[in-house]
Amino acid sequence: MAEIISKVSGKIKSAANVTVKKTKSAAAIAKYTVQLKTLSSELSKCYKKLGRALYEQIRYDKEMDEAIALRVSEADDLCAEIERVKAEIEKEKAELSRKKDDTIEGEFQVVETEDGVLPE
Repeated sequence: MAEIISKVSGKIKSAANVTVKKTKSAAAIAKYTVQLKTLSSELSKCYKKLGRALYEQIRYDKEMDEAIALRVSEADDLCAEIERVKAEIEKEKAELSRKKDDTIEGEFQVVETEDGVLPE
């Protein structure tokens, strides 16, 4: 009886560990997805400012090289960060996919006993 309880306890712990690992990966993906949306919004705002600076330079024949260079640099930085976050998301998805393949060692077999039904 103690051996059965020990086996069941071990299997429950193993299942709990797999579940915790999968939950951590899913939470990381959610965090990175929110970060990606925030960065995309910032990039959109940056493009809007860049467009305005270019328009003013052309329309009013103004010198705005510094403002344009600043916006281009900002856009480049945001694009690089977006690519980094996308890579992190893919890494976590791959890890989550790998964890889906994790199985709990052994299987439960139902055995009827005098006291009831127990896993073997």
